[in-house]
Amino acid sequence: MENIWDNISQSWWLKESARTPDELSALLDRVGRRLEPGTFERFMLPNNWEKVKKEITETGGAVPLYKDQRGPVTFAMSLYSTENLIFLIMDNPDAAKRLSGLIGKAMLKKIKLHLKEAGNNENNFPHGFDFTDDNCSLLNYDMYMFFAHPILDAVFYDQSPDSADGRYQHSDSVMEHILPALSKLQLTGTNFGSNIMVDTIRSYLPRAVIRGELAPYIQQK
Repeated sequence: MENIWDNISQSWWLKESARTPDELSALLDRVGRRLEPGTFERFMLPNNWEKVKKEITETGGAVPLYKDQRGPVTFAMSLYSTENLIFLIMDNPDAAKRLSGLIGKAMLKKIKLHLKEAGNNENNFPHGFDFTDDNCSLLNYDMYMFFAHPILDAVFYDQSPDSADGRYQHSDSVMEHILPALSKLQLTGTNFGSNIMVDTIRSYLPRAVIRGELAPYIQQK
């Protein structure tokens, strides 16, 4: 997807890159080829990467890790549009499953690549991962479990293997119906929409640190 700066919202926005099932299938074909060993590394890293990495480390910097991601529902709806993704899940679950699977596979490969280039290995790396997924509110529970939950589950399993590891999600939207799904992921940190009360979050996520929860009728002075 093309990433563009929006002056009105003062933020970056991903533009749709597929509008029909055929366009999506062709896009996923290209993604699948790019995920092949060797091809993925060449696609992700600049041609002069070793020189760039040396310059980073020799000046006291560190190769950046990949520890947060726009959540899979928001990401997929940016790629294919809100309505198209919902219809895809409902009408063409095989294609939706393929999209979900490739998002998850690409994320894990990118995570591993960053860790490797930063000098980490599978037995010694900074644990934790964060998601930002406002659009999760637009899927019902079953659709979320089908499309998005497997991605978060795989990433958290890989990057947050210990009970105290960070498993964070921001969803500043009306997504209380998703809480039963998030409870299965054992989140340790949340930042949800102000209409979702603390006692509701706590009933599903007893271990989570609730970051920034304020009832909408409370005024700050």
